[in-house]
Amino acid sequence: MLKYPLAILQRVLRIWPAYILTMLIYYGIFMHMGGGPRWQNNEPIVMACQNMWRSIFFVDNLIDNGREICLNWGWYLQVDFQIFLVCVLILYIYQSSKISSYLLTGSLIIFSFIMNILYTER
Repeated sequence: MLKYPLAILQRVLRIWPAYILTMLIYYGIFMHMGGGPRWQNNEPIVMACQNMWRSIFFVDNLIDNGREICLNWGWYLQVDFQIFLVCVLILYIYQSSKISSYLLTGSLIIFSFIMNILYTER
């Protein structure tokens, strides 16, 4: 049981330092380097880093559907971490009861199909 929290901690400690440093450089330095005719296109992206806490906790894509995400490419890290957490949960449940994990995995697949249909119909 102890290996799952340690796996999460290892993943967070591996990603966070570089990710936070990149956000701080992007927000703290990049915004002062702007100028020129195309800078107006980059300014709203840099100003979205004012809500940096959402990106740090990997929930930026869940809040306001990721419209004001700090680093545009950061959505990948957030989704990857969220899927990792779900997989760790499924593995933990699988370790205790295989039938429960099969039911959970099946319900997640059905839920995913339903959500895809709802978002496609919009």
